Amino acid sequence: MLVQALRDPAEKANLIGDIPALFLVAIVLMVLTPRSSSAGSYT
Repeated sequence: MLVQALRDPAEKANLIGDIPALFLVAIVLMVLTPRSSSAGSYT
């Protein structure tokens, strides 16, 4: 989406609205995702 917004002048609105929102969702998901020191080890 970022590449398309930079290439196509009609997609400039995505730079203002959609792309920052996607980064915000990614950050929130990164914070909420549980982390463990032994990932994949269930024994």
